[in-house]
Amino acid sequence: MATPELKLVEDAKAAIVASASLGPDTAISELERKLSGAGWNLHDIKTSAEKEKLAEKEDMALAFRTAVEQLLTENSRAGKDSIQDKRVVSLLDLSMHAALENWVPRQLPCMVMHDWLEAQSADQCSQTFSYLEQRADKLRDLTLNGEHSYCKAALLKCCNTYSFSKVRSIVALYSKYTG
Repeated sequence: MATPELKLVEDAKAAIVASASLGPDTAISELERKLSGAGWNLHDIKTSAEKEKLAEKEDMALAFRTAVEQLLTENSRAGKDSIQDKRVVSLLDLSMHAALENWVPRQLPCMVMHDWLEAQSADQCSQTFSYLEQRADKLRDLTLNGEHSYCKAALLKCCNTYSFSKVRSIVALYSKYTG
């Protein structure tokens, strides 16, 4: 029998994957609706002190990480490039929204991107870097212009993943996102 916390995480994962399947105009509002319907009090998580709701934020982060793992696994088994899967791209955008709304730790989107990069070949990275370039302002907001040490470290780890194949691009990206 699943614990209430595990059920909440599984329900959040289902809400995240379902919302990621929608278009960008409706994904965020649908995610908020589905999470609230599953028992998440997003207002309390967002407005509470960091330590007060840490367990809930970590549970939500776990839901995002398992959701991206599920989508990456599906794409890998089907022999598809995950950057071409709109659900993966939408999930990354949803994770950025969740971090900026303070539902999850700020470094979560960078951790999700690291998982995503780990699942790709070096040849597939150019499209991934294009995705990151298009979201430079949001990534800068996540790192608080380089002042949020955990997020900055997670972004650096993400960039180091492909340091051998894309050194110049990675250095430029890191500098751009951290100010």
